[in-house]
Amino acid sequence: MFKLRSFKYKDLKQTKKMKQSSNKDLTFLLLTRDRRNFTLRFFKYLSIIKFKYKLFIADGSKMKISKELISHLKNAKIDYVYKKYPYDKNYKVLQKKIYFSLKKIKSKYVVLFSDDDFPIISSINPALNFLEKNKNYVACGGYALNFDLFKKYYTFNEYHGHPINFGRMMTSKSNDKQKEFQRLKKYMSTMENSWHYIFRTKVLLKNYSYIHKRVINFSNIDFYDYYQDSINFISGRIKKVNKIFLLHQYHSQNSINERSDHENMLEKIQFKKDALKLFNALNKKTKNKKKLEKIYFKSKIFFPTKKKLIKKKQGFFRYFKSIKFLLFFYNIIVSIKMGFKNDHINRLFSEIKNKNLKNDLRIIFKFLEKKNY
Repeated sequence: MFKLRSFKYKDLKQTKKMKQSSNKDLTFLLLTRDRRNFTLRFFKYLSIIKFKYKLFIADGSKMKISKELISHLKNAKIDYVYKKYPYDKNYKVLQKKIYFSLKKIKSKYVVLFSDDDFPIISSINPALNFLEKNKNYVACGGYALNFDLFKKYYTFNEYHGHPINFGRMMTSKSNDKQKEFQRLKKYMSTMENSWHYIFRTKVLLKNYSYIHKRVINFSNIDFYDYYQDSINFISGRIKKVNKIFLLHQYHSQNSINERSDHENMLEKIQFKKDALKLFNALNKKTKNKKKLEKIYFKSKIFFPTKKKLIKKKQGFFRYFKSIKFLLFFYNIIVSIKMGFKNDHINRLFSEIKNKNLKNDLRIIFKFLEKKNY
C-alpha cells in the first residue's frame, strides 16, 4: 500500500478575482470516441460539480454526440465547444484531431483529458499559479490515482459501482533539467507520458504542429506516444508536483487494452524498425546525432539488458469473469457489504490529511456509487 503525503494547498487561499481569471485561462481538451456511456458519465459529473473551466470536445466517433448528451453541459451553463471530427480510425488521425483542436483553443493553458477519467479540481489552480509564477516551465502536473470498480450485483456495466484497488500512477519526479538532452535522457529512462499535464497552449500547439508536418507511420501505436512525449519534453521544463491530478479507472474499454504488451514487442522486427524511425525523427529535431546516440541506445525501455515480464496489476474479482454464475452471488454479498463499509476507501482516506482533496474524492466516489444513467 502506498503512502500519501500530507498535502498543503496554500495556493488555494487566493482572491475570488484571481480564481475567476484562472478558470477562463484553462481549457480541457476532451478527446472522445464511441464511448457514449463514459462520455455521459463525464458530462453528468461536470454538471454536478459546476465545472468552471473551459471545455473543448474533440469528437472522433462514428456518429455525432446527441443533443441529449450535450444538454447536460448546456443546462449546467458549462463553457463548452463541441467539434465533430472524422472517425479516429488510427492514431495518426487522432494526432491530427488534437492538432486542429489546439489551433481553435484560445485560452492560455490547455490539458488533454479522457472521458473515463475524473479531474481533481482542487489541484488545478495551484498548477496554474505555478505556471504563472514560473515562466521557464512549459507544463505542470501531478500523479494519477488508478482504481477498479466493483460492479453492483444488479448490473455488470463499468460506469458505476464501488471504487476499489487504489494505486498510484505517473509517479516519476519532475523532468525539469535545464538542457533538452538531459530531459530527453530522463524520459528515455522512465517513458512516463506527458498527457494530463497542464501545458502552455502555444507550446503544445507548436509541438503538435511539428509532428503534423512530419508524419511518421509506426507499426506499434506506442511509438506515436513516444514521439509526441519526446517532443514535449524537448520543448521545455515540466514540473511534477506531489498532488493527485486525476482519478483513472481501469476497465475493458480502456485504450491501454488496444496496445500490445511492450515486452512481447521487443524481439519483433516491427519494433526494431519503429525504434529506428523514432531515432531518425528525434535526430532531425535535436540535430546532434552523437549526443542522441548516447541517450537513445542506452535506453532500458528500448534496449533492456535483462528481460523482465511486467505483470499487469488486476483486481481479484476480474478472474471470476469465466464463471459468471458464481460472480453473481459473490457480487450480491460484497456489494451489499460495501454499501455500508468500503474498506478500500477507508484505507485511502486514512492516508490523506487535506480536506479539499478528501472532499473532491468523496464527491467522485458518491457519484460512482449511484446509478446515474
